[in-house]
Amino acid sequence: MPVNDLPPPAIVRAIPPATPTLIWQQLPALPEGAGVAGAFIGVLGDALFIAGGASFPEGPASGVDGKQFTAQVQLLSPDAAGQLRWRKAAHLKLPRPAGYGAAVPDKHGLILIGGRDRTTCFADVTRIRLGPDGTLATEPLPPLPVPLANFSAARLDDLLLVAGGQETPDGAATRHCFTLDLTVAGARWQSLPAWPGAPRLMAMGMALGREFVLISGKNPQPGRPTETLTDAYALQPATRSWRRLTDVGRPVEPAVPVMAATGVALDGHRLLVLGGGAYQYLARTEELAAQLQAARAQGASTAEIAALAQGRATLVHPGFQREVRLYDARTDRWQCVGLLPMARPPVNTTAVHWRGAFVLPTGEILPATRTPAIWQATLAP
Repeated sequence: MPVNDLPPPAIVRAIPPATPTLIWQQLPALPEGAGVAGAFIGVLGDALFIAGGASFPEGPASGVDGKQFTAQVQLLSPDAAGQLRWRKAAHLKLPRPAGYGAAVPDKHGLILIGGRDRTTCFADVTRIRLGPDGTLATEPLPPLPVPLANFSAARLDDLLLVAGGQETPDGAATRHCFTLDLTVAGARWQSLPAWPGAPRLMAMGMALGREFVLISGKNPQPGRPTETLTDAYALQPATRSWRRLTDVGRPVEPAVPVMAATGVALDGHRLLVLGGGAYQYLARTEELAAQLQAARAQGASTAEIAALAQGRATLVHPGFQREVRLYDARTDRWQCVGLLPMARPPVNTTAVHWRGAFVLPTGEILPATRTPAIWQATLAP
C-alpha cells in the first residue's frame, strides 16, 4: 500500500486577532480540460485573462513526455446580464505555445514576458490589449537580455522588474535582475545588482509600496539536494539597493519555504502569500533517489535495490501548503492568518486583483495534475 510518513508541508499556528479575514467563493471553472499550470494570468479590460501554460492531457502517468503547452487564450467576463461567462475563439491565441513566464499589468492592457515550451526558454516581451473587434492587439517591446522562465516579475510605477529564473528548461537558477523603463522611447533592459542571497527560480515577486519584494523560491543544484529558500528581500530601484526581510513565517513559525506560491499586495505595506510548494516531499524524494543511485553504484544486491525503488515509488505526495501568510513591512513580521479553502491548493499560478476582490485561478494541485477551479476571495468588512 502507498505510505506517507511525511509531516504536513507546514505548521499551522493560531491566528492572531485583528488580522485580515478572507471570504472565499468559486467562480465558473475553466470550461475545457483539467486546467493549466504556469499560465500567463492577468486582467485585460473587464476580463480575467488566462493564456498558455502546460498540462498533461493524457494524465499524470504520461510523465514528462506527456507535458503539453498551449497557446489558447480564455477570458472570463460579465455578459449583458452581469453573469460571468468564459469565452474563447480561434483568433484569441498567443503567438506560440508557452508558459512559466509572467503577465504584468500595464496602463493599456498586459505585458507578457518570457516563458518556455518543452525545449526552449524565450526572451520575448509583448504588450497586449483587447481590440474593439475582440482580437488581441500586440506590440513588441525590447526583449529580455537572456531567455528566461520561472522568474519573478512586477511593475513598479513605470518600471518593469524581472528577477531570477532559468535560461533553459532544465537550467540552473540565476541571480539575474533586470529593469525596463516604460517611459523612455527606445529603452533597453538594464541590469541591477542582484539580491545578496542564493540564485533562485519559482520565487514570488511583487510590488509593495515603493519596493519590489522577492520571496523564497528554490535553487536546484546538480548532484546536490535542491536548496529550498526561506529568505526574502526588498529592492529600492531608485537606489539600486536590496535589504533583507525577515524569513518567511518568522517569528510565529520556523522559517518555511514557499516556492511556487503566489500572492497579492493588500496595500502599500501588507501582502499575502497563498500556499507554497511541498518542500519536505521534495527533500524526501531527492534523498531516496540519491540512496538508490548510491546503492546501484556500490553494487548492492538486487533485493536492496528493489526495496529502495519500492520505497521511492510508494511515497505519496501530501499536496501543497494550505497556509495563507501575511507579511507586514511596517513590523517586518510574518503570521499565518488562515487556510486556503480547497483540499488541494494550487501552485504555479498567479493571483490577481479583479472586480474588487482577488482571484486564485487554475494551477498545479499535484505533480502533473491541474485544476480548472477558479477561486475568488474578498476581505471581510
